[in-house]
Amino acid sequence: MKKDLIAVPGVFLANSSYLRDFFKLHEVPVYLETAVDSITEEGVIIKRKDGSKEVIQGDDVIMSVGYLPSPLENSGKLPLVGDCKKVGNLRTVIWGAWDVAMNF
Repeated sequence: MKKDLIAVPGVFLANSSYLRDFFKLHEVPVYLETAVDSITEEGVIIKRKDGSKEVIQGDDVIMSVGYLPSPLENSGKLPLVGDCKKVGNLRTVIWGAWDVAMNF
């Protein structure tokens, strides 16, 4: 239910710009600040923050549901990288792994 297409900090600017431009160029509808209420044979029923609902007809559904971190407990003996530490992206995972490799 975010109010922006790219709501996670640290996304590479070229990726976010490309996605926004692609959707605009191809007139892809984007429904922000909504949640999926249900998926039916006819399409998707979405629910807005104000509680109103709308049916979006279609044959296929692509959902972007975001991330929730699931940190692991660590005794401090082994370094943690990737989403076991905090939610990131490919760049943060690669840089984190490089830091561990160089300092372990």
